[in-house]
Amino acid sequence: MRGFENRYTNALVMKCLCKQGRLDEAEGFLFGLVDGDKELHGSEVSVLVSALCGSNRFDHAVRLVREFGDSWLVPLDHAYGVWIRGLVQGGRLDQALEFFKQKKEDKGYIPGLARYNVLIYRLLREDRLDEVYDLFMDMYHTAVPPNTVTMNAVLCFFCKKEMVDDALDLFKSKSEFMLSPNHMAYKYLILTLCWDGNAKEAFSVLKSSIDHRFIPDRRTFIRLADVLCRECMIDEMKELLHLALEWKIMPNASTYDNFITALCWAGRVEDSYLNRGDIAARLLVEMKEKGHKVTPALCIVVLCCLLQMDNSRSRFFSLFETLSHNDRQHYIYDCFIDAAGHAKQAELAWKVFELMQRNGIQPTSSSLSLMLKAYLKSGRTYDALIFFNNLWSRGLATKKLYNCFVISLCKSQNPEPAYLFFLQMLKDGLNPSIECYENLVQELCSSKRYHEAVNLVDMYEKMGRRLTSFLGNILLYRSMFSLEVYNACVRLRGVKEEGKTDWSILSFVVGAFRRHHRVSHVEDLEKLIAKCFPLDIYTCNLLLRKACKSDMGQAYELLERMRRRGFEPNRWTYTIMDDGFKRLGKRDKAERWFQESKRILSNRETRMLI
Repeated sequence: MRGFENRYTNALVMKCLCKQGRLDEAEGFLFGLVDGDKELHGSEVSVLVSALCGSNRFDHAVRLVREFGDSWLVPLDHAYGVWIRGLVQGGRLDQALEFFKQKKEDKGYIPGLARYNVLIYRLLREDRLDEVYDLFMDMYHTAVPPNTVTMNAVLCFFCKKEMVDDALDLFKSKSEFMLSPNHMAYKYLILTLCWDGNAKEAFSVLKSSIDHRFIPDRRTFIRLADVLCRECMIDEMKELLHLALEWKIMPNASTYDNFITALCWAGRVEDSYLNRGDIAARLLVEMKEKGHKVTPALCIVVLCCLLQMDNSRSRFFSLFETLSHNDRQHYIYDCFIDAAGHAKQAELAWKVFELMQRNGIQPTSSSLSLMLKAYLKSGRTYDALIFFNNLWSRGLATKKLYNCFVISLCKSQNPEPAYLFFLQMLKDGLNPSIECYENLVQELCSSKRYHEAVNLVDMYEKMGRRLTSFLGNILLYRSMFSLEVYNACVRLRGVKEEGKTDWSILSFVVGAFRRHHRVSHVEDLEKLIAKCFPLDIYTCNLLLRKACKSDMGQAYELLERMRRRGFEPNRWTYTIMDDGFKRLGKRDKAERWFQESKRILSNRETRMLI
C-alpha cells in the first residue's frame, strides 16, 4: 500500500492466504493481480494449485491451471509440476499420467526430475511396472539426468521385477551409479533376496543398511530371521537377535520356535533346550552388560514371557538379581515392579518393592505409582486402597500420586473410590490434572452417573479452565443415548445465573443432540459448540453422524468444512457417510463411497509407511 508492492510481496500474500485456508480469497487476489496487469512469475499460481490439491479441490485446481495455461500470461512449468504432484498425492495417479502425456504432446512440456520421481515411486507402490519402465525410457530419450532418488527407484524396480542379480549388481556398484540406498530400497532388496533364498546376501545388505543408520522394520526383520533359521545360519541369527534388542524389536513366538528348531538341526542340542523366555532373558542381560539401557517396555515383554513358564518365580528373581547386581539405582526395581503389574502379579511387585527399601533405596513417586498400578491391574483394589491410605497418613500423597491413583482406579473401572479420592484430593488443596478430570468424567458416564459427571465438569470450569474437546465430546456422545445428560445440564443451569452463560449454551447443544432443541442447520450447531469447547475430528464426526440422519447435503458441506480446517477424515468418518447413504437406500452410492474411502485410507497408510 505504500508503494513497496512487488512480486515477492504478492507471493507472500498468496502463501499466507493459502496457509490460512482462505483459498477463495487467494484466488480473488490472484485474479486481481491479473486484472491490474501485474507481472506474474508462476509461483503465485503454483501456491494456489498446491493448496487446492491439499484441500481435495482437484477439479477447481485443474480449471485454474487450464485457464492460465490457455491465457499464456504466466510461465506455468512449475505449476504443472505442482499439479502433477498434487494429483499423485491425492491418489489420482491415472489423471496425473494423462495430464503428463497431454502436456508433452501438446506443448512440449518436459517435467523436472522431481516430478518423474514422484510418478515412478507411486507407480512402483501400485506394481504398475510397465509404466515405470516407460517413464525410465522417457527420461532417457528426453535427456533428463537421474539422481540418487531415481537410482533407488531403479533398484526397487529390479526387485519388483524379480531381477535379483541386476538389483544386487546395482547395489554393489553404488558409487558408479550414483546410488545411495534409502530405507525403501534397502527393504525391497533384503526382502527380494530372502524370497530368492539368498540368506547370506540378505544379511550382508542388512549389515550395510545398519552401517548407514537405516533400521529395518519388524516385517523385514521377521522375514530375514525365518530365512536365516531355514538355512541354519546360527551365528548370523544370534547377531540378528542382538541387533533386534538394540532396535527395540521383540521377536514373535514363531521366530523363537524356528530358531530353536534350527539349533537342533545344526547339532547344537545343548542350546535348543533353552526356551523362548530363557533366550530373551539372556539377551536382556547381555544387552545391559554391553551398556545398553534396559527399557521398561522390553523388560515387560521378557518378564511376562518368563512368568508364563514353569518355575516362574525363581526365574523372575534370578533375572532380577542379575540385572540389579551392584546397581543402587531405583530404575531396575521400577522396571520389575511395572512388569509384575502388567503380568497381574501384584505379590511379586510387592516383593521387589520391599527389596528396594531393604537395600536402602528410597522409592520415588514413580515407584509408588507403579506399585499402586500393580495392585489395580491385578484386581486387588482393596490392597491398593490400604497402600494409598498408608502413604496419605505419612504425608506422601502428592498431587502426582493422587492423579495416578484416581486415573488408575478409573481405568480399572472403579468409579466409586475414584470419585471419593478425587474429592479428598480437592479437600487437601490439590488441583487435579486435566487427564484426571477427563478419565473420571468418562468413567462416571460409562457407569451412567451423569449428574455427578456434569457436576464434575462444572467444577472443572470453576477452576478457570476452558472445557476440553475430550470432556465436551463425552457429554455430546452420551447425550445421544441417555436423556439424563440433558436433564443434568438443565438442572445445573437452573442454579446458575440466567442469560446466555456457558452452561446455557452447552445445555442447548446437548439438548440439540438429544433432539429437544431443533437446529435448522448443522453449521449453526457447529458454531454453538465452538463457543463451548474447541472442535476436533471426533466432534466433527459426531456432527456428521447427526447430519447424515436428516440431510446428506448438509453432511457433504460439513465434510468440506472439516477438510478446510485441516481435519483428515478417518475410518469412522467414511463409515458414517456410508451408513448415511445406506439409510437412504442409495446402495450404489454407498458402495462407491466405500471403495473410494478404502483407496484414500490405503494411500494414506502407504504414505506413512514409506
